[in-house]
Amino acid sequence: MFIDMFRRKIGYIEIVLFFLSAIASGVLLQVLSPRGWLFLVLIPTVLLGWHYYEQIGPNWRALLMGTYFGIILQSILRIIHIISDGFINPPQWDFVTIWMDGRIARQGLNFYLPSNYLNYPIPVKTGQDFAAEFLKVGFGFPPPTILMFYPLGWFDNISIAYLFWQMLMVASIVISIFLLWKLFLDRNNKLGLLVSGALVFLLPATYSTLIYAQTNYIVVLAMLLYISYSEYYSGGIWISLGFLVKPYVGMIFLFAAIRRQWRTLIGSIVSYVFLSISTLLLIGFTTFAGYITQRPVSKLPDSVYTESVNQSLLAQILRFSHYDFSGRSPLINPVFILLAIILLTITCVLTFSIKKEDSIWTLVLTILTALLIYPGTLTHYSVILIIPAFVLWNNRINLPFGLLISTLVITATYLFILKDRNYIFIAIALNWFVFAVISSWKVVGRSGEYRRTSQISKVL
Repeated sequence: MFIDMFRRKIGYIEIVLFFLSAIASGVLLQVLSPRGWLFLVLIPTVLLGWHYYEQIGPNWRALLMGTYFGIILQSILRIIHIISDGFINPPQWDFVTIWMDGRIARQGLNFYLPSNYLNYPIPVKTGQDFAAEFLKVGFGFPPPTILMFYPLGWFDNISIAYLFWQMLMVASIVISIFLLWKLFLDRNNKLGLLVSGALVFLLPATYSTLIYAQTNYIVVLAMLLYISYSEYYSGGIWISLGFLVKPYVGMIFLFAAIRRQWRTLIGSIVSYVFLSISTLLLIGFTTFAGYITQRPVSKLPDSVYTESVNQSLLAQILRFSHYDFSGRSPLINPVFILLAIILLTITCVLTFSIKKEDSIWTLVLTILTALLIYPGTLTHYSVILIIPAFVLWNNRINLPFGLLISTLVITATYLFILKDRNYIFIAIALNWFVFAVISSWKVVGRSGEYRRTSQISKVL
C-alpha cells in the first residue's frame, strides 16, 4: 500500500506522480462522475492495473496507487455530503418510511393497519405518491422484518435516527469491502483491499443506496457471509438475515436445497423460526397475523409495478406490452409466467448439474434469477451486482479469454448502472447471460470428462 512505497528508497518523481494522480482522479470524479466515458476509463484502469501491477514500473505503480486513493478519498467526501444533506432533510424515500415503521411498532400499534400511518404526524413534507404507496398500505413485509426497523422507534428526533441508521449502512459497506477482498482478491496482498474499495465506491448504486437510506449492502454482507460459511449451520443464519432484509434472497433457500446443503437449510429454518417467535412475543398475535389478514401488498397501487424505478422482468413486460391488469394481480401475465419458468428451470438444472467446486457460478446465477423474477426489484438493488463482478474477476485466469471478457462485462455493468432506469435491467440480464453460459460450460466440461473417464474404464 502507500506505506510500502516508503519502505524502500523511492524518488521524488514517484511521490509527485502519486499525489498528482490522487488529486486528478478525485477531481475528475467530483466534476465528471455522471459521464460514461470517465467510467469507461476508470473501471479498466482499476482492474487491469491490479492485474498487471507486478509487471509495471515504479512510476506507473505510483500513478495507479494514487488513482486508487483518489477514488476512495473522493468517495468518502461524497458519502459525508449525502449523509449531512439527509441529516438536515431526511428523505421521504425511503428513510421516513422505515422510521415510521419503527416508531409505530415501538409504540405497540399494529403496523399493518394503514390508519395508524395516516394518523401519525410526519415531521417532513411528503408528496401524494407517499400516501398512495406507503401510508395507505402499511408495512409491506413479513412480521420478522420489523425487527430491523424496531430500534429506530427509540428516536423521537428523525434526524438523529437518520444518522444512527446511516452509520449502520456505512459499516455494512466497509465490512463488505473487507470481505470482497478476503474472498475474491489476494488476501495476502493489501493492494487488493484498495482495489476492492475502489470498485465498491465506483459503483453508482452505492450512492443511490445511501441517498435512499436503503439496506442493500446488508444483503451483500449476508450473501458474502453465506459464501464464507455455506457448509455450516451458520450459513443458514446469513440466508435468513438476507431474506429478512429483501425477500428475493429467499431464492437462495432453493439453491441450498438443490445443492443438498442440509446444515445450511437447518440453520436457516431454525434461525427464521427463532426470529418469528421473537417477533410474535414482541408485537403480539394480532399484529403478527396482520400480514395475512390485512394483505398489505394487495393495497399497493398499480403504478408500483410499472414505474421506471422498477427494474424487474415483470415491470419490463408490463411497460412494453401495456398489459392491462386492472383489478387483478399482474403476476398472472402469461409472458412473465413463461419467462420466469424458463429462467428458473435453467437455473435449477445448472445448479443440480454443476460440480461442487464450481457451484459459485450457479449461486450467483440464482441471485441474478431472483433479481429478474422478483416483482419489486428496484434500481438501487443493483448493488448486489458487485458480487458477480468480483466472482468473474477472481476467475478470469480460468476462463477462455477471461481477462478480456471479465473486463468488458464488469465495465459494461458499471456503465449500465450509471445510465440508470431500464439500463439496470440490461445490466442484470447481461450478467445472468454470462453466468448461465459459464455455468453451462462448466457442466458440459464435467460431462465430457465423465464420458472420457467411462471410456477409459471400459478399456482397462
